[in-house]
Amino acid sequence: MNICKNCGNKFEGRYCSNCGQDAHTHPINGHYIWHDIQHGLLHIHKGFFYTAAQLFIRPGDCIRGFVKGKRIQHFGPISMLILVATLYGFLYHILHVNVMKFAPHEIMDFDKLNEWAATHYAFITLFTLPFYAFFSNLIFRKQGYNFYEHIVLNSYLAAQRLSFHILALPLFLLARKQGDINFVSGVLTVLDILLLFRGYVQFFNGMTKTKAFFYTTASYLLATFTIALLFSLILAAIIL
Repeated sequence: MNICKNCGNKFEGRYCSNCGQDAHTHPINGHYIWHDIQHGLLHIHKGFFYTAAQLFIRPGDCIRGFVKGKRIQHFGPISMLILVATLYGFLYHILHVNVMKFAPHEIMDFDKLNEWAATHYAFITLFTLPFYAFFSNLIFRKQGYNFYEHIVLNSYLAAQRLSFHILALPLFLLARKQGDINFVSGVLTVLDILLLFRGYVQFFNGMTKTKAFFYTTASYLLATFTIALLFSLILAAIIL
């Protein structure tokens, strides 16, 4: 006799007779992450819209449920991130948004760099994901989740933040005319931290909100600083 991790129904056989979820939910590990990457490149199914709505309504609770085994209704985390990042990069490209206008063009052509970033946004997002997972795993290490579960957590929350960025693209177009790109970018950075805090405080529901806020800020800033430093070193190597 099996007990469904999604709905709690008791059943026999491979699939739950109530909701249809597989009796065998795979552990969150390297194999699961790789399988989800392959799935994200090849498949889209109806779970995307359900998951997107849940990430707006109850992000941390829904992600914790996914990690614990409630998965049949959800779109996979890496799949979700690839899809949303690709859409954001596409819209960023066709709307000619450029957040690098402030940079000195005498050093290198930042317009071309911005164009490359827009057309490779999904790749860049996947490249930065392990850094956010590493630091959240480090900072929240006493909460009992492994690195790959932090990959899942940060994949979903990154997809959530990018969804807000997509909604904010008209502000970038307005800011481009007003010359306030940096201001809009700063506002979105603050919003990113607040969204991350909301997701983390729900996911790690055994912590106080004050501690969760400071841990969230530390995790985000450490990851962002490390990524910025790495990209700076890469650019310096290219220029030199």
